[in-house]
Amino acid sequence: MYQFISAGDALLHTVTDAILGALCQPDIGQLFPDNDPKWKGQTSDVFLLEAVSDHPLQPLCLSLDSLSLSWVRL
Repeated sequence: MYQFISAGDALLHTVTDAILGALCQPDIGQLFPDNDPKWKGQTSDVFLLEAVSDHPLQPLCLSLDSLSLSWVRL
């Protein structure tokens, strides 16, 4: 669906876990265990969409701004 560098995937993972916590749901590791072939190797955007897809508040709009800084030594 989307491609992210590792920082982007980590950010979506964190946002997904925060949303699940706010909805009093189990954490991301419990809902999407990596030992389940369905979830193994999935990217965090899949988890985010799945986490909110069956919730009554599903028609919400999520706006997320992020700034990632990298230092490069030349």
